[in-house]
Amino acid sequence: MMRKLGVWYWLLTKRLFKKWSFWLLLLAVPLLVLGMRGIAAQKASVLTMVFFAEPSEDGLGAEIARQLEASDGLICYERCTSEEQLRDRVAYGKADGGYVIPAELSALVRE
Repeated sequence: MMRKLGVWYWLLTKRLFKKWSFWLLLLAVPLLVLGMRGIAAQKASVLTMVFFAEPSEDGLGAEIARQLEASDGLICYERCTSEEQLRDRVAYGKADGGYVIPAELSALVRE
């Protein structure tokens, strides 16, 4: 049975082995695999967003900041140390957008 399958395979593909383009494709496969492995190892985020949480005694802003840092998905969130750093990163194109989490967030939510 296996011998018959081997003969059929050889008969169906022997004309391909005579073409240079088929050999070129066979030799390109390892290069394509290496390229795909390199692409898969890169960061998979689509957007990079930065945020700055103003220091406050209220825990809501800190909790939101922790959740943003822990999130894993298409949007990558990075914390900034100041609002000025946030604005610079967005202005120079190192980030796609930014959030400033105000210190009085709980009061703003209640209103």
